[in-house]
Amino acid sequence: MTSEPYEGEVGRTSEVAMLCSFVQLDKAIPLLLDMRDDLKAVRKTSDATLDEVRAVRKTTDATLEEIKGMREDI
Repeated sequence: MTSEPYEGEVGRTSEVAMLCSFVQLDKAIPLLLDMRDDLKAVRKTSDATLDEVRAVRKTTDATLEEIKGMREDI
């Protein structure tokens, strides 16, 4: 290891850490916003799917009642 005189300024570690944190947040925020938008789209799709499942359930229940009625007639 060698050492030599240095006349310039050396930044404090806390300042360097804050700068690195800012750079990382600057990268992460757009990605997090995209993820939020994607989650909203997934929620809408899930709600629509749930409504479709409920409709199918009603149809299935009606079909079951018809089958039970046919059994009673036989």
